[in-house]
This record gives sequence, C-alpha cells and structure tokens, in this order.
Amino acid sequence: LTRSAIESTLNFVQRAVSFALAWLLLKLWPSFTSVAIAMLAPPLLASLVSVSWLIALAPADASAPPLDRGALFREVGPIGAGILLSALYFRVDLFLLQHWATAEAVAQYSAVFKLIDAMRLFPGALLAVVMPRMFRGRDGHFLWKLSLLLTAFGALSMVVGYLLAPIGVPLAFGAAFAGAVPLF
Repeated sequence: LTRSAIESTLNFVQRAVSFALAWLLLKLWPSFTSVAIAMLAPPLLASLVSVSWLIALAPADASAPPLDRGALFREVGPIGAGILLSALYFRVDLFLLQHWATAEAVAQYSAVFKLIDAMRLFPGALLAVVMPRMFRGRDGHFLWKLSLLLTAFGALSMVVGYLLAPIGVPLAFGAAFAGAVPLF
C-alpha cells in the first residue's frame, strides 16, 4: 500500500466511525456529551491503528539495537499529548454550549471565539514559516527560543486579553455582547 492510500483509507474509516458512533450515541443518549465522545473516540482509535500499521510496516533490522520503549515514549509522548489536547480543545466547546441553552449565549460564545481564532493566527503563521528549519536542523537552542517566544506570546495575550476584555468585547461586537466578557 502507498502512503496516500493508507492516509485515504484511515481518513475514510475515521469519518465513517465518527458518523456511526455519533448516530448511535445520539439515538441512545442525546446530548452534547455524546457528540463529544463520538468526535474524540475515532482519532484515538486511528492513532492506535496507525501505530499498529507503522510497527507492521517497519522493516526488521537484525543489527538494530532493541527498541527502548521508554525513550520512544519520551520522544513521541509530547506530540501525542499535543494531538490529544488539541482534539479536546476543539471539543470542549460542546460542553460549554450544552451549559448555555439560549441562542444569546451561543451567539456570545461564537463572537468571542472569533477573537480567540484571531489570536491563534500569529503562532500558526510563525510555525508555518519556521517549520522547515525545525525539521532540517538539530538546533536545540533554536527550538527553545521558539518555544519561549510562543509561550511568552500566549502569556502576554492572556494577560492583555483578560485586562482589555471589558472594553474590547463590547467595542468589537457591541454592548449586547458585554455578557461574553467572562467567557473571553
């Protein structure tokens, strides 16, 4: 199988399982929690299947040292945790929306989420620009500087956003959205 065929198959299976699981859970237990579970379970299952396939497809090298599972986990674990946290980040809004039952609350959430999306543009653009350098080199100092820069940007954005939210949210969306300030 080619890499493209494997990716296409995995994507199709993941979407089909998501749909089937969401349909089943919503029939049995209609809630936003069901949808969140249905959207989180397939990526976790796809990760397990991917690891199985990679192990099966990896060429056996008799001269290679034995696999150090602890070292492998230390190297790959942060990436896996990042993927899992990213999936949870994009699904936590389902729980928030379940908590708020009114159209006004959903509108407020949608409005402030647009501000959050805008704040994610800088780190995303920066990573897109430096990604080739990150993968070509082995410069640990560069990675630490980049990590510190992104962490500082996130912390500064959080503080500025917190302090300016009472002014910025109503200014951006109108006085009717002042109730969204604590959410932001």
